[in-house]
Amino acid sequence: MNGETVVAHFAPTEITATEAEVARYAGGSRYRPDAKLEAEVADVLSMATGLVSPGAVYGFHRIQQVLDEGAIRLEGGIEVKLPVSDHWDETQYLGAAVITIGKALEEEVKVLHAGGDWVRALFLDAAGVALLKALDSKMIERLREQAEELGLHLTCRMGPGLNDVPLEVQRQLFQLVDPSVLGVHINDQLVMMPAKSVSFFARFARRPVQVGSAFNCRSCELKSCIYRMNSGIGH
Repeated sequence: MNGETVVAHFAPTEITATEAEVARYAGGSRYRPDAKLEAEVADVLSMATGLVSPGAVYGFHRIQQVLDEGAIRLEGGIEVKLPVSDHWDETQYLGAAVITIGKALEEEVKVLHAGGDWVRALFLDAAGVALLKALDSKMIERLREQAEELGLHLTCRMGPGLNDVPLEVQRQLFQLVDPSVLGVHINDQLVMMPAKSVSFFARFARRPVQVGSAFNCRSCELKSCIYRMNSGIGH
């Protein structure tokens, strides 16, 4: 387990999104499309399912030492700069993961834009966001199941460039797992390509941080997270 990279591919039908989610990502939480656009959203969502290639790479790395200067030393000598809290002494493994829905959907959005079909391009891009979020939830569920098999708890994840996590750790994350098998790379600005990709770290600890779901804001230590919702709905 330690240090091994796992590659997982999912059938497009394994990740699903609703028309309401697509409309929300396209126009905001208060947006309600009329009957004509509702039909357009349904058609675009069906189209999106045929364009995605959902995949993930992930791995678990045993923590050797929590350093005072705000870094984690893993077995093998790699040091990752992450915000260290009082709960890190309960953590046994650091997980690293990258997920993506591939590039075909993004390319089709560009084609629609170039052809002047702005509305369809907007809805297709929103459908990509919704399907990526569905893949993200599926990945978190898989990590939580594997944590439970080890008698551990999956805690809130940390993304490069969010909150106190420097974007520069993206390089270290890509050292720990190699998503090139999925066609995912980072450019000189450390931005992932394809853009419909997500990278994150997650801790595997001996006890949960708080009571709640492993991918829910209620179980997260990051009080200032831009994705936090007062309702307690997950990221």
